[in-house]
Amino acid sequence: MCSSDLDAFRTLHTHIVHVQARDGVRSLDGMTAETAVGEGMVDWTELLALLFEAGYRGWVTAVRNQGSDRGGDVERAIQYLKAIHL
Repeated sequence: MCSSDLDAFRTLHTHIVHVQARDGVRSLDGMTAETAVGEGMVDWTELLALLFEAGYRGWVTAVRNQGSDRGGDVERAIQYLKAIHL
């Protein structure tokens, strides 16, 4: 997460009621592409720590809108998030 994302989270954390686990990359020309969770630019360890610190106890839903194995990517995202959360 970049500093502006962290600032936004810190400002709005009391209003967050649901989190979608999605990941992606941004190229130098500003284009974005979705990736499997853990393969993109999101620092999931930091984000989960921030959610915990803020007292968030809601759902984190793994979502994958692109790719050839979306169901498998969602399953792997859940395993990945569980592994780094513990």
